[in-house]
Amino acid sequence: MPMKPDLIKQLAYSYTAALAASEHGIPNGHLYAQVAMPLDANIDEHNAALEVLKEAGLISEEYYLLTWTGGEELAKQINAAMEA
Repeated sequence: MPMKPDLIKQLAYSYTAALAASEHGIPNGHLYAQVAMPLDANIDEHNAALEVLKEAGLISEEYYLLTWTGGEELAKQINAAMEA
């Protein structure tokens, strides 16, 4: 099944907002179940979105726990934009 680039972008934006707001991280499977599946994204699209964020240095993953690594200031800016 071909991947949908627009859906991958949407997932990456959603994951960025969720992880920037999370103090302790979010389990990988929870993001897939709560964000990707309702959007009819497949596991490859989910993983592609995560890979973009990892390569950009915004998140890291250890033992399936995704955590924000993009810096406190950027997290504040993202959170403020989400509240506006």
